[in-house]
Amino acid sequence: MDYKEILAPLSGCDSFKKEIADKVSNIKMEKSRGGNMSRFFDNYLFMGEADTDMSMAARMMAEILFAEGMLTSDKVVTVSRADLVGSFVGMSKALVNNAFKDANGGVLFIDEAYSLMLGDNDYFGKETMDALIANLDDAKGRLICIAAGSSSEMQQWLENDRRVAMRFNKTVAF
Repeated sequence: MDYKEILAPLSGCDSFKKEIADKVSNIKMEKSRGGNMSRFFDNYLFMGEADTDMSMAARMMAEILFAEGMLTSDKVVTVSRADLVGSFVGMSKALVNNAFKDANGGVLFIDEAYSLMLGDNDYFGKETMDALIANLDDAKGRLICIAAGSSSEMQQWLENDRRVAMRFNKTVAF
């Protein structure tokens, strides 16, 4: 399988294509040494304009990393605020836990991730963010999480919650 064939329909997105090329190269080198693949399980921020198909890029990433033997599944679980933020205490934690469970072995794609917490008075958003951070720590080496959204709003999200910047160690501009 040539990852370039999978990426061919994606016009532009040079930083994404470079990230995939680098990751595939590193995976192949590590596999030839019999090394541990868990260090390649990065979490990503996909940041760009609203008309960019970041979810298609996530699907391509899952397909390529599955073909390379890094992921155990090529599935992509796509969620947004409506899927993760509950309406009563404890519900958000359960929704986030279930999303991570469903994405295990593949990719969890959080669309418009910046909307998970809408201000300081968003109690259920805070509960969601707390559960997200806990799950990111627990899921390291089992799945890749991609938080996506428009550049300006994602930048604000990073500034509002420093825990996010600490867990999402790779940024790809679209």
